[in-house]
Amino acid sequence: MNVSVILSIRPFTFKFPRYLTLATVLVLTAIVHWIVLVDNHLITHVFFTKEGGLSALKINIEYFIIGLNVITALLLLHRMHQPQPYHASALFAALCIMAMSEFFFTLYADVTDIYNILGHVYKVIAYLFIYRAIFVTVIETPYKNLELAKTQLREKNRLLDNIIENIPNTIFLKDIKQLRFILINKAAEKLFGHSRENFLGKNDYDFFQKNKRTFSPLKIAKRYSRERYLKSLRKPLIHP
Repeated sequence: MNVSVILSIRPFTFKFPRYLTLATVLVLTAIVHWIVLVDNHLITHVFFTKEGGLSALKINIEYFIIGLNVITALLLLHRMHQPQPYHASALFAALCIMAMSEFFFTLYADVTDIYNILGHVYKVIAYLFIYRAIFVTVIETPYKNLELAKTQLREKNRLLDNIIENIPNTIFLKDIKQLRFILINKAAEKLFGHSRENFLGKNDYDFFQKNKRTFSPLKIAKRYSRERYLKSLRKPLIHP
């Protein structure tokens, strides 16, 4: 997390392969878990003994981690006044809580005392904030933006439909493959003298069965001049 925050603030100029990065992190994580969970005798004797408690190495490592978390939190705080590609406040809280968790790990004298328990409790709380930051960034915010875009698109389509429906000019739309009517407005209904239910799904040949061989939509369009169009507003062009 610290590395990701620092890289987002001061990104490197070179590009590291993402799959190689993922593989490296997974290998390091597997090694650490193997040492801690399976072969933990070395770690136990180096970091903690029943006689002496926490070793100086263990305490110094914890203070190093605390310093790293504090520095990262300060860098993040410095950048929080600008828009960030992640939930900055949740990550800032996680860094502060993790620093407090590491501080508790420098105080316990036994693995079952209150400081060790508090350190792990704070660690869980920090992970919840990290989960919140990742959830908001990866899922919640994009989903909200998608819903907002859909709402805006529906409003624009509704406005466009109202304009097309109520404009005084004749507007109709045809399927490019079969030349069937798929949209018609009120002005076109008035011009042709038919309701849109009679047009939708049909093409021009459905209204000119007798001249099916010689019928040409282009010829029909050229046939009606501006004067005929103005006159035809009083009577339908297509007779039942």
